[in-house]
Amino acid sequence: MSACASPDLIWREVAHAQRRVFVRLGPRAHFRHMVADFRELMRREPVIATYDYVCDLTAFRGDAFAADVGEIASDYGPHAAGEPTYTCFATSDPHFHLWARAMDEMFRGRKHLVFPSVRDCSTFLEDVRAGR
Repeated sequence: MSACASPDLIWREVAHAQRRVFVRLGPRAHFRHMVADFRELMRREPVIATYDYVCDLTAFRGDAFAADVGEIASDYGPHAAGEPTYTCFATSDPHFHLWARAMDEMFRGRKHLVFPSVRDCSTFLEDVRAGR
C-alpha cells in the first residue's frame, strides 16, 4: 500500500513482505500532516509498529516538535514489537542524532539511527536483518 499527497510533500510506502515502511518528507511537507497520516495508518494496520522504518528527510525543510513525535509514540506504544526494531533517518542535519536519542527514550524497543543517505539506511537494515 502506498499513499502520496504530492512527491513534493509526503510520500509513504508500506512494504509488508520486507516488514518495512518508507517515508519521504519533501521540502514543502508539514510534519503535522505526516503525524496525522501515521496515526491513521497505525489505527488501520497496527502491525506496522513491528516494522523497520526508512525516513528520507534529505529534502525536508520544515520543523518537527516533541509534542508531535509524542503523539506518534503514544499510538506506537501499545503495539511495540518484542524484538528490536529500527527507524533509520537519512538527513544531512548535523544535530539530528540528538533527536534520534530522544526518540529512543520515547519508543520502547525501537532504535533510531541517522545516516547520510536512504541507501545507507537500507544497507544497514538489510545487514542487520540478515544477521551480518
